[in-house]
Amino acid sequence: MATTVMNERVDQRADQRIEPAKPRPRLSDRISETTCIWLGVAWVIGYLAVGALEPATDHALPVIAIVLAVAFHLLLLATAAGLIARRRWGLHASLAASGLFLAGTVACPTTGHHTIGFWWLGQMAFSLALVGASLAALYGAERSAGDQEGVPASRA
Repeated sequence: MATTVMNERVDQRADQRIEPAKPRPRLSDRISETTCIWLGVAWVIGYLAVGALEPATDHALPVIAIVLAVAFHLLLLATAAGLIARRRWGLHASLAASGLFLAGTVACPTTGHHTIGFWWLGQMAFSLALVGASLAALYGAERSAGDQEGVPASRA
């Protein structure tokens, strides 16, 4: 009788066992080569397309615009370095750069630097696409096969 009660308790505990939470991704985690390539290609296409769409201006850039442009290009370099190194922090840098890119797209006609036109709609589309691609990569990126804790690379 005591054995039956003991077995029932063990069975209840086994049923009530809670799976441990998945470890949160770390900035130093490696990401897949495919993610790095498609996000890198998206940045090259987006950056070149926006540069081709934007018309020349007669107005001088305000100091804040120069500071933001330098910050954007530094974030773009960080993105490239992170994607080349296949590290998760490159995805965070990409999201920050695309957010700053989007802010610059919105600010351009509002500051009087350019007048609004069809080129601006194209630039806005590319800016939003880069934000979306960065978010998709950040939340959809899995660790590369050799970087999962406790799992040999051949089984990951």
